[in-house]
Amino acid sequence: PKALVRQLYFQPNSLYNSLNSKRSYNRLNDMQNFRFIRISYQETAGSKAHPYDSGWVDCMIQLSKMENHKVDLEVLGKDIGNDYGVGVNLNYKNRNIFHGGEIFYSNLQFSTEFQRTTNNNDEHGDTPIWHYRNFEIGGEIGIHFPMALFPHCQNKKHQFTRASTDWSFGNFLQQRDHYSRLINNMRLKYEWKPRTNISHTLSLVDVNIVKIYKDSVFSRNLAQYSQRIQEKYTDHVLVGTNYKLVYSSLRGTKRKNFY
Repeated sequence: PKALVRQLYFQPNSLYNSLNSKRSYNRLNDMQNFRFIRISYQETAGSKAHPYDSGWVDCMIQLSKMENHKVDLEVLGKDIGNDYGVGVNLNYKNRNIFHGGEIFYSNLQFSTEFQRTTNNNDEHGDTPIWHYRNFEIGGEIGIHFPMALFPHCQNKKHQFTRASTDWSFGNFLQQRDHYSRLINNMRLKYEWKPRTNISHTLSLVDVNIVKIYKDSVFSRNLAQYSQRIQEKYTDHVLVGTNYKLVYSSLRGTKRKNFY
């Protein structure tokens, strides 16, 4: 229950405010746990007999929860000239894994490519020969929290900010014609919206670890290119932090030019 109450911008005995009602709706919608949300008010029996333009209302919040578990299977295809490819993505999502609206997600990916050539020994020269070329396999797991996990954001002053935290880990293996590459990544990302038209995204930690295995042919050909290109195919660790601010001048539902 406290995970639901945390999303509300009003409390018992507080003054009615339509904006706070809309903000509460947006916060509940940000949890991505409900297919139906309704916040309604009904005047109390005592207020109906009140002689002045004031009184009390009861607030009712109705929520229809989505299924906790969701599995998606995607089949992909590619056709570029004589190169063909197929792939499979398996996605799993668990809503409310820790009973606070947290979303656990994972995905597994596999794709492979083939190249079609002609058999020169064939009398008609039209017998196709399929050559296996490249493949990629990997996966990612992560958890989405419907709140900011900064310690100072847990106090009352910041608890009403539309915020979320994402923590993800990934591991991918790429096999190409003359090299293979192992990529590991880890990311900690915060998002918060102090207003409806402003959003902030902070990737506090973004780490990529790349290990590459090259054959002798690829290494000889790579030596002909500049150092900048050569460094793309070496073992390396990338550690970064980035921040993004998005502002929109669009307000309300009226269609008009905006930036």
